[in-house]
Amino acid sequence: MQDNSIIYVLIIGAAIAISWAVSRLNRNILTKHSEALARINDLEEVLLDIRDGTKLFFREKRSCPRINEHIVAKLKSSSGEELLEVSNISCDGALLKVVPEFKKGDMLELEIFLPLYPQPIAVRTEVVNVIAIKAAAKDKPKFEVGVKFVEISAPNKERLLETINVISNRAV
Repeated sequence: MQDNSIIYVLIIGAAIAISWAVSRLNRNILTKHSEALARINDLEEVLLDIRDGTKLFFREKRSCPRINEHIVAKLKSSSGEELLEVSNISCDGALLKVVPEFKKGDMLELEIFLPLYPQPIAVRTEVVNVIAIKAAAKDKPKFEVGVKFVEISAPNKERLLETINVISNRAV
């Protein structure tokens, strides 16, 4: 009988140990589950913010920072010259607001008037993106034209980089 009581004590002890281990495991699972639910809720909020436009997430593809500064450029073409508004500019390209429509791949000769220099810099550009801007019915249609610089002299590139650095540091 004494052998049986030892076995019963061992079985009861093992049952208590197993019960304790199961409750501990259950507690860990519930903790991880609630942490996962909190993360899911955070992600849902971010997705809602992205959908309604209050948060914008993107990966910057430019190798050089861009600046949003009131800059004017002169388009030189066979039909004459035309002044254009430069919405933003980097050392690799610019975004222009134009009235005439261009096509992707068009080559444009520009003179860009940088605020730090009295003389414009000459650049040859290629159109890489064209987006129509909604305009009033009486206005001529306008376009945002993204261009990349394909030819720019070393001194002009230095002037452009200096302008970008000065304006970027001023904005901070």
